[in-house]
Amino acid sequence: MSADAIKRADELLPSNDLLSEQAYLVARGVRPLSVVGSCEAEPLVLLRVATRIELAAGSGAVPFVIDHGDGTASFGYAGSTWALDLYEWANNPTFVPQEQRHRINGLLLGYSVPAISSHEEETSGRRFVGANYAA
Repeated sequence: MSADAIKRADELLPSNDLLSEQAYLVARGVRPLSVVGSCEAEPLVLLRVATRIELAAGSGAVPFVIDHGDGTASFGYAGSTWALDLYEWANNPTFVPQEQRHRINGLLLGYSVPAISSHEEETSGRRFVGANYAA
């Protein structure tokens, strides 16, 4: 592994204490999933991140690194493989519309239904995307 890739990966990772805390919370059922961070989807960086989060996982939490196919990856801990499968599926824009993606992610991250509803009601009513619609 190149020294540059190790340095980039280590700069992206939170402290071992924070990694352990997030793994503990997931393992104890506080939330189904914790996304601890994101990184570039470069093989050596992904390997370093995976190694570090696996060391901090303890038991009861599934450490993960997911390459999203767009040059980025996310990493963290899941309470089970089905929660990880749902997170991966929900974050594929080919399958899931953005509005539903945010709702699914909110539930997986442990937010309540009222909290997700409140967040949606407080956001803008704009329902369009594109560079042709400048603010």
